[in-house]
Amino acid sequence: MKEASHFGLSCEIKDRKIISHTPQLRNMSDKSVVLLFYLYTDLSLKLESVRDEQERLCNELSLGGRIRVALEGLNGTLDGTPANIAQYMKIMDGIFTGNKIDWKLATYPNDCTRRFTSVSVKIKEEIVALHLTKEERMKALKAGPGKHLTPEQFHDELSNAKDDLILLDVRNFYETRIGRFEYPINKNNIQKLDQEQQQEDNEEKGENALHKQSQRQRALDPITRAFSDFPHYINQNTEKFKNKKVLMYCTGGVRCEMASAYLKANIDNADVYQLSGGI
Repeated sequence: MKEASHFGLSCEIKDRKIISHTPQLRNMSDKSVVLLFYLYTDLSLKLESVRDEQERLCNELSLGGRIRVALEGLNGTLDGTPANIAQYMKIMDGIFTGNKIDWKLATYPNDCTRRFTSVSVKIKEEIVALHLTKEERMKALKAGPGKHLTPEQFHDELSNAKDDLILLDVRNFYETRIGRFEYPINKNNIQKLDQEQQQEDNEEKGENALHKQSQRQRALDPITRAFSDFPHYINQNTEKFKNKKVLMYCTGGVRCEMASAYLKANIDNADVYQLSGGI
């Protein structure tokens, strides 16, 4: 038994007891678990203390990995035993009770050992690089992210899309080449695609492209090569998003958190939603 005490909390590490509070870990290998997480919350007045406490917590629980600490929150990848990962999650959920941490768990292949041999916790300008000024980040943080939708809710929104809906793909150019979401639209009220996207659809779908466009609308692709290109795209297309209902999606969810907040902070009357946890 080992005890960790942080932020005024004290919890015992007992494998079965802790794991029973974290159902995702029950059937995972006892060898090692990989944890990916992010949290958007205002840490502007306590960056150093959060960094120091994260280092101590991870070292006491023998967790390896990398954590980024910025004024808008945390973003990390850790590995360790199932019991210690579960303990870390329990302590963190206890600390940030008013904020939902996005947790994702995975295991290593059987022939792999732990990836990390130490933990690194560093203060960074941003937890995901948008290259915003401090004022822009705080404005976005104040606006807050878009409303989270489950996959089922997201599908229902697309299936019942109205004319004011915009579906926005927040992934980068290389990821959108794989494909984008589509949704049915009223053929009597077709939204006109951007010229470059219409040309792209013609190239990808050939002679059937225009016919299919009369029935289905593809997600807007900002054609960003890096996430830091996203603010420029929004700033150049403010009229497109005004008074619209915007549904966005990305790979793992972390980019949508800041992208949706930036859109809300800079577009008048935009009603913004995001696919919870990404695709």
